[in-house]
Formats: sequence, structure tokens, C-alpha cells
Amino acid sequence: MADRSRTMKVVTLLLFASVSCAPAVALAGENRLAPPVADVEAASGGAPAVAPAPADRKGSLIPFEEPPSSMKLTGEDDSTLLTFSLPERLRLAGGVLELSYTNAVSVLPDTARVDVALNGQSVGQFPVRSPNGFTTIRIPLKGDQVKAGRNQVRLRVVQHHRVDCSLPATYELWTRLSAGESGFRTALPVRFAGAADLLAVGRNGKEQTEIRLVADPAGGVALVNQAMPVIQSLALAMNRRDVVVSVAGQPGTGPGIDLYVGEAGQQGQPEAARRVLSGAAPGLTVADAEGSGRAAVVLRGASPRELQAGLLAALRGPLNEALQTGILAPRPGGIKGGPGSRHTLADAGYEAQPFAGRLSRARFTIDMPADFYPAEYDTMKFFLSGATAPGLLPNAQFLVRVNDRIVTSLPFRNTDGEVFRHKPIEMPLRAFRPGTNRVELLAEVPAPSDEACRPGEREDDKPRFMMLKESALEVPSLARIGRLPDLGAFAGTGYPYGRGKPFSVMIDRPGEETLSVAATTVTRLALAAGKPVEAILAFGGVDAAAKGDVLAISTDAASKVHAAAVEPGEAAGVPEAATAPAIDGVTTSATGHGDAIVSAGSEALLDAFRQSTSTGGERSMNARLQEWLGQLSNRFNSWLRYQDAPEGPMPEEKDTLVSISQTPLAGGEGVLTAIRAKSPDDLARGFDALSDPQAWERLEGARAILRAGDLALVTHQADQRFIREITDESFGNFRRLAASWFSDNFQIYIGLVIALFVGFGLWLGHVIPRKGVRSE
Repeated sequence: MADRSRTMKVVTLLLFASVSCAPAVALAGENRLAPPVADVEAASGGAPAVAPAPADRKGSLIPFEEPPSSMKLTGEDDSTLLTFSLPERLRLAGGVLELSYTNAVSVLPDTARVDVALNGQSVGQFPVRSPNGFTTIRIPLKGDQVKAGRNQVRLRVVQHHRVDCSLPATYELWTRLSAGESGFRTALPVRFAGAADLLAVGRNGKEQTEIRLVADPAGGVALVNQAMPVIQSLALAMNRRDVVVSVAGQPGTGPGIDLYVGEAGQQGQPEAARRVLSGAAPGLTVADAEGSGRAAVVLRGASPRELQAGLLAALRGPLNEALQTGILAPRPGGIKGGPGSRHTLADAGYEAQPFAGRLSRARFTIDMPADFYPAEYDTMKFFLSGATAPGLLPNAQFLVRVNDRIVTSLPFRNTDGEVFRHKPIEMPLRAFRPGTNRVELLAEVPAPSDEACRPGEREDDKPRFMMLKESALEVPSLARIGRLPDLGAFAGTGYPYGRGKPFSVMIDRPGEETLSVAATTVTRLALAAGKPVEAILAFGGVDAAAKGDVLAISTDAASKVHAAAVEPGEAAGVPEAATAPAIDGVTTSATGHGDAIVSAGSEALLDAFRQSTSTGGERSMNARLQEWLGQLSNRFNSWLRYQDAPEGPMPEEKDTLVSISQTPLAGGEGVLTAIRAKSPDDLARGFDALSDPQAWERLEGARAILRAGDLALVTHQADQRFIREITDESFGNFRRLAASWFSDNFQIYIGLVIALFVGFGLWLGHVIPRKGVRSE
């Protein structure tokens, strides 16, 4: 155990050492990354039109690193930045950039186009005309147009609606790439001969990057624990958010990575692993696997020290550059929301250019600290620099959307056009959350010609709005305190498991499904934290007296995994502030079922009791008034906190495919994050959908449910959170925390103000009659 802990600490220190020596890397963005068409043509002699070409599949397809959610371009003018990694020995031969795309039927084919730029240089342009299925565009590239290592492809789409020129119609426009069929096809086949070549591994049929540990799932967790440092290191080097880990006794098929760890004679090694390990050299080696486009990674060592040495040699050598340009570099289209920081849109990869359309959209993400306390003690400020064209309708406006919710607006009142120079727009901090936040800057700029929308009279090419890249986002000083439960911080930053301390991963039964889910979750936490996490896997239930944080995988409705969680109203040994949270909108149909939702809370149990004891007769006016006031209060609280109104009851147990929840441990010294399903098959199917990056990034609150029928994700907030740690003990932080608490409990604040006024009035009533009033 000590050797394994030392391995994780050395790997983590090495990763951070890489940061200090890495060159500064400019942030790239997701919106309008391609230069204006005129600039492209001036620089390259004209952007050549590209048409579909016959397939040449002699080489290998290197996919883009970004997940499928980054490959959908929406609205009238949108851009994205995609990355692929090319081994040095394949660079000179060049290859073909393959873009397999489809688009909405509503896109007007006459004017829609996609501009393509590679490493800052235009390489082509093609029309958008594939509403009936995927069409593959192939752009030949010479060896001097690509570079060894990571290459960046910028795609910009300009598209308009066929028949509707209204603002709502712009939301119907989209063009999407196939993540499995798009990328760079090399002129020669990819051969996996070194660790750096692993960045070129392809995706499987589910559009996922698979790392398979070849080990006997029934042979214990010793091999899995030995393999977790190398699994996390490979995932961090590849920097793909769609990585999934499987544990099976046989190697996989199709694109992916097969991993072999340890010695051939070690317990838990299946026959396939013994055969590979017996012929492998000591240390970390990479070779072609039997499957097409599949790599075999072998880390051979007879002791933990030998395994550590082999892994660290790869991290210091061939994987070092991959780490520096990948996970350790700023994320394209994202900024770090550090306290008191200021970021321009240029930092997020935005490039200014005139917008001709009805709805301008600029997107980026901002990563807030895990201990960020969102409340009304200050505001996030956006300083708009730009201009509007004359002739817009009076309802033109600028909107800011945070995490899919509109939080503020700025009307464009001057129909003669106006210029903005650092115009401040305040955004409430409560709209943000710890972890990754999605921000959209929207400009609704309708014009009178949109009402007619006749061919020949449409003004699709006339600029209406321009936002400069000097527009900036300013993050104030933040209140810092670790609060749980918070699945947003869990998925976005790995909190509290990514703090460098060991934690247990308890699995209720051995099997491919449970081990795979456990390994994938740990790997996702490492990607979120940006460094390896020290997870210790074990079979069994959670000890009620367990200390430290625990991650639990359960495939039984009555599993012991949840026995150590604090039940509502039973906070044995836990401070009052650390009792289990009640979940908004959660109700149960009866109180006698042993498999009722564990974290429903006292209020849910009372609701169920009232329903089960209802007489069914006409309710009194007083009872109906109290219910109406309660619903009004809940809606107001949800509005105040920029949350959706309670959706109603949580899905019943029979409708739940997989759930993930956070509760404090009964010992009061840790948190339990439980991933639960009724069966191993349900766990595998549900977590496969939950681990999709688009769903994973939307985890928030205290509990999330994936419904069995439609695989929809339902999240519920916590009414109460317990304090995990105070990370900043300065006076300023305590002042902000006090302001945050009063903003969350504004009823108490109002009560104190009223009490002060009443006290002042009583004092005046007492003093004035006795002292009298002085008169001249």
C-alpha cells in the first residue's frame, strides 16, 4: 500500500513539474475561430472549394480528440476547434482531412458553407448540402501543412434558414460531424511502436476511446489497483473526455488500447495476459495489437517499484510533450475562473468579425474553483466592446446565458446603431457553480427585412453586429468554502476526491460491469482534477465507521453500500450541519417500502405520510392556502438560485436505470458518493449513457437519476449542504461568507432588519416622552 501511494504521489509531482517547464499556450475557442474569408484568401491565395472525393482507406483514421458534443455547430454562424495528434514518422507523407457531416433539413443549401483552417491557415471550403445522411468531405494535405504532435482544425459554419427569417428559426439550424468517421487519414497505416503513438488511437463503434485492462474480473482487485496509475496517466496524456475503461479477461476488438500490467505468473492474470507478459520486456512497451487500429500497452514489473519506474520513464520521455500540450495546457474554448482574475474573449479563442444574421452566439466555458460559494455577495462582470448596425428593430438585445439559463440582458435601444466601449454587464454569481460552467453570449439583432423573408430581399450578408475580442470577463474575489453534496464539483473538478488524499472505492460484487464502472469513474475524476487521484479499490460494503471519502458502486437495491450513509434524521455522531440533505421535489408513494429512495429526506417522508393518510375528502380552505404558499415559496427559492423549478417527484425505483448521489458518512469525517443500479446489466447500460461527456458535465446537485425509458438525466438540488472545509481563513473571506449566508437565508436578514427598526421605534417611544423635544 505504501509503495502504491508513493507511486501516485511521484506521478502527480511529475505532472506538476511538467507545468512549470511547459511554455505558455494560448487558449483556443469554440466560436468563430476561423479568420474572415477575405483574410484567408489574401493569405493563401484563395480558399479552394472542396467537394466529396472517393475514399482512399490505405492509411489509418486518427480521430479528433474532442467528444461528439464539440462537433455540432448550431445557429447561423458558429465555429469549433478540433485537435488530432500525428506521429512524426507519418508527417512527411501527409494525408487527408476527412470531415463526415450531416445538417438540418431547414438549412438553405444555396448559401451555407463551412470554412476549414489547419494550424491557422485556410485549407478549404465546402457547401453544406447533406440533410439526408452523412457525406464525407476529403481535403488532401501535404507533409508541410501538418506537424508532428497536436494539430488544430478550425471549422466555421455560416448557414441560414430556408423559409423562416425569425429569431426562433435560428435554433433549428445545425451541422454535425461524425466523431467516429472524422479526423485525419494518414497516407501510411499507423503503427503503434511508442507511447507517443497512443494519441493516434481510434474510437470504437460507440464513439468512445476505450482502454481495456486485460485481467480476470473474478481474480480480485490487486491487478486493477496496480493498473490504475497507468490507466490515469494514459487518459491524461490522450486528453480525451470520452475515455471509458473496461476490465475483461480477453483483449478487445476494434480501435482502442489493451493494457497488460504485472507479471505472467501473478494471480488474476488470464491466459491472454500471461501470453503477452511472458514475452514482453521489463518496463512500459507499446506494440500493435491483433485488432485493426488497436494498440497493446504492456507495463511489466515484478514489484511495485519496478512498475513505478517503468511508468515514470514514459512520463518523463515520450508522454511528456503530450501532457504539456494536452491536459496541462489551457482547454480550448475555456478559461480558469480564478478569484480576482480578468480574461478577454481573445483568451478563449474568440476572433472578432462582423456578424450577418439574426442571432449571434459566442460560447466558452469557465472553470470555477471546487470550493466556490455561489451567492449574492458580488457579481461577475462582462465588459462588452462592439457595435450594432443601424436599422435594427427596437427589440434587439444582448443576452448572457449561463448553464442553459438566461441570467441578464442589455437592450439595444438605439435603432441608429451604437458603439459599446467596455460596457459593463453584471451577471449574478449565483448563476455559476463549482466546476465547469457553460457561458453563451447572444445578440438578438432582428431587422425589418426579416418579416418578409422573400428571396432577393433577404439581408443574410449585411452585417448587423460585431463584438470585439477585447471584450472581457472579470471574476471578483470569491467566497471560498468546501460544501457538499455537489455533483457539479465532483464531475467538474473531481472534488473532494482530487485533493491528493487516498480514498476508498467500494464495489459490492466482482464482475466486468462493476470493475469497469469503478475504473472509468476514477479515470474521469483524474481528468476533471487534471492529475492522478489515489483510489484504492476493494470489494464489500462501506464500513459505518469509515473515515475519509468513499466512492461506492452498488448493483443491488438493498446493498450494504448505502448502510453507512446518514439517514434523514439519524445523524449519529455527525454535526447538525452535516445531516443528510433533503432533495427538492422528491416524494415517495408510500413509507413502507424498504427500497425507497435513500436520500429523499424528512420532508419527502412526511409528504408520503400525508398522502397515505389522506381521507380523500374536500380539503379545508386553510390547508389549500398553506399548500399554495408552500409551492409559491419553493418556486421563489428556485428562481432566486437560478435553478429550474422542482420537476415533481423523482422517478420511481422501477423507472430508474442508474443513480448517483452524495451523502455524508455516519462517521462525520467523509462523504459517500454512491453509483447505484438494480443489476450489473443496468449499471453497464446506464453508466455508458451517464459517462457521455455531455451528460457528465451536466451533473449537479445532490442526486442525479438516469431514467430507464428515455435515458434522460434528472438532477435534484440539495436543500441543505454541510461544510466540508474552510479553505481560506482570511477576514475578507469570512466577510464574503457572511454575506453569502444572509443572501441564502434572506428571511433571517429581513427579520433582523425589521427587528432593528422595531427596536429603534420602541427606543424612540421610550426616550422622547421622558426627555421631551427641544424647542426654540
